Amino acid sequence: MHISRVSLKQKILSFMLMATILVSTGGYVYLKFIESKFQRGKNIVSLEEAIGDEPVNILLMGQDINQDTKDQPKYTRTDTMILIHLNPKKNQAVMISIPRDMKVEIEGHGHDKINAAMVYGGPDLTIKTVSDFLGWKIHHYAIIRFQGFIKVIDAMGGLPINIGEPLVNNTKTYRMNIPAGYHVLDGVTALNYVRFRMDKKLTGDPGRIKRQHNFMKALMSKMTSWSTIPRIPYLVSIFAENSETDLSGMQLLGLARAMQAVDKAKVQMVTLPGTDDWSWRGYYLLPDEERIEYMLECIEKGLPVSTDNEDTTVIIQNGSGIAGQATKLKPKIAGMGFQVLRVENADNLNKGSTVVYYQTNAKLEKAKVIAAMLGTKRIKKSQSIFPSQYTDVIVVTGK
Repeated sequence: MHISRVSLKQKILSFMLMATILVSTGGYVYLKFIESKFQRGKNIVSLEEAIGDEPVNILLMGQDINQDTKDQPKYTRTDTMILIHLNPKKNQAVMISIPRDMKVEIEGHGHDKINAAMVYGGPDLTIKTVSDFLGWKIHHYAIIRFQGFIKVIDAMGGLPINIGEPLVNNTKTYRMNIPAGYHVLDGVTALNYVRFRMDKKLTGDPGRIKRQHNFMKALMSKMTSWSTIPRIPYLVSIFAENSETDLSGMQLLGLARAMQAVDKAKVQMVTLPGTDDWSWRGYYLLPDEERIEYMLECIEKGLPVSTDNEDTTVIIQNGSGIAGQATKLKPKIAGMGFQVLRVENADNLNKGSTVVYYQTNAKLEKAKVIAAMLGTKRIKKSQSIFPSQYTDVIVVTGK
């Protein structure tokens, strides 16, 4: 059946599937057999120069392109952008989602949504825009075009996944009735699963994003299972026929070797933060530059950047007597996802280095993350200095 137009949710799922294949090592064993099916793009830098022991950044972009339609431009606005950061030395892989409505500077075109760069100048300008915005070199890229992800899930024999609560939808868009528990989803049901928004507890995008993360974890597990390996040539070829990349099959194999050292359970999925803005030619997402800066700093240092940190509350106290010292730490700690309750002066001066206090053993690891980010080794357990049970960590700055 010919599909002339696909929904945004379908494109997101297709793109998520390709991103997961990229970070699943098993599929690369077969890529050399389908290398000829890739549409060649500009080779930005050799894999030998990019990978080695140094981090490599790969920009994945999803587009609504129907190759069967005449008079359609080669490049349209990107619907989805994910930057994969691979650091072999730190055994780390991070998938950084870049919101398509984020307002950035595009060379020669002023400020606009980041997804407009593709229209203005194709992948070259998009790569430059992302690189200038984040301050990171982009080593490679891939443009993914939507094509039959339902067939991919079906070719895998379905996707095993655990569903926490019943999912029921009877709208005109689609119908779904999945009870809670363990299921093996076929392609159509998997699509509906990531589209579902009518949660009882977590409605709208937060619930949908949570399911998408659950979907990606299940997919990564499935892609590296022995039962899937014989089917991988067909799975990857579907995307190879609908993509443009500067990575050759052999380069992907080299990247796969680097990925083999990465613990899949530690693959992080984060989104660049921003604030809604309607004051400038429609809707834009204004980047939270300070939080993004420190988020990227955490990634570069191999520290975890997770939404789980939002469950940890922090008070920052100035113990040095130097005006503004504690205030400067707020965006750094908030950028790591922690909930900063307030910034205040400490009751007593701290003549030594900065100290990170934690109240319960459950928050020791969070205290270690903050201490590593601040470059201090002083981590102490205490209950007496905490104002209440609702504060998890207190940072007292020092000289």
